[in-house]
This record gives sequence, C-alpha cells and structure tokens, in this order.
Amino acid sequence: MTMTLHKLLLSAALSLPLLANAQNKPEDFTSSIAITTASVAPYYRLTIPLAAYLNAAHPDLRDLRVFNAAGQAVPFARLTSTGNNEESTRHEALHWFPLYASPSRQAATNR
Repeated sequence: MTMTLHKLLLSAALSLPLLANAQNKPEDFTSSIAITTASVAPYYRLTIPLAAYLNAAHPDLRDLRVFNAAGQAVPFARLTSTGNNEESTRHEALHWFPLYASPSRQAATNR
C-alpha cells in the first residue's frame, strides 16, 4: 500500500507542471474586453478598465489573461502605479508694478 501511495504522489507531482502549463483559451473565461490599438508597436501600456476588476475572480487580478486575435495567449506584465501624491511647486520671482485706478474710480472710493 505504501508503494501505491508513493506512485500516486509521484504521478500527482509530475502532473502539476502539466496543469500549470495548460493552455488557456478565450472561451475558458466568463468575460472579455477587447483591446484595440491605433498603431503597431512591440509593446503597449494601458489602464485596466473597471469592468475587468468587477468581473475578476480574484481581487489581485491573477486570473487576468491577454490573447491576440488568433486566440493565443500573449505575455504581459501588470505593473502597479506608484503614483506621486506630492504637489509640485515652482517658485518664480514676480515683478511688482503699481496699479492706478481711473480718476472716476478714485473719486468714488474717496467719498
């Protein structure tokens, strides 16, 4: 019985890489969003739409896949934005100059 258990565990361990490398197909997923590009480029950067988050099975989007038009999975990287919350301020020297009111306006303010 121990030998059978070892064979079972070994076969299960050997099948894990096969399961991990199983090819996903677009039909395997419950929802999809089309990605269209304006030009041909070696890579693209896009913002993941809210619908992808709403339809994801996992909050970290580990079930996200990208397929080309032929239905083949293509490699992708999901990068999180670091975001810079600091405000950028620029100091400029201003030239001061006097502002003179019109004579009618000066008379109105002196009353």
